[in-house]
Amino acid sequence: MATPSRILQQKAAFAAIGGTFLAMCAQASYVEFFQDTNFEHKLTRVNDVQTDVCYDLVCADSNFASTSAKWGGLPETGVAFEGGSAMIAFYTDRNCTSDYKWWPVDSQSDGDLGFPDSFPFNISSFLVINAWEISSVESACSKPLTVDTRTAAIE
Repeated sequence: MATPSRILQQKAAFAAIGGTFLAMCAQASYVEFFQDTNFEHKLTRVNDVQTDVCYDLVCADSNFASTSAKWGGLPETGVAFEGGSAMIAFYTDRNCTSDYKWWPVDSQSDGDLGFPDSFPFNISSFLVINAWEISSVESACSKPLTVDTRTAAIE
């Protein structure tokens, strides 16, 4: 029979493994932006994307004009949609307050060709929607660990 201290050790070990797994999943999330349609000429990659955080992409010293995007590792269900698909929204202006187009996050993983390979506008900010409440606005430009500058050069 397991002792209470043994049970606590097992629970602590399970919690540590679960926490590590969740941290790895969060770090694996990303959104990539491309200059041209059909995912050509990569501009940047935003890593460790969190839900309900608006990411501004326009930097003062850049001529950022993304017209297609890819993503991975994002949660595919959202609270705001009663357990349905989480959504990713792309905005024409900063702070996720302008006109936008949105797609289900799982549209790339389920083979749906409706995901954005050619936007009718330039992307200035984006939001992965879980609860449909913006918890913060972050500049991808001021977060050197968020923007993978190794991929920012035109390929």
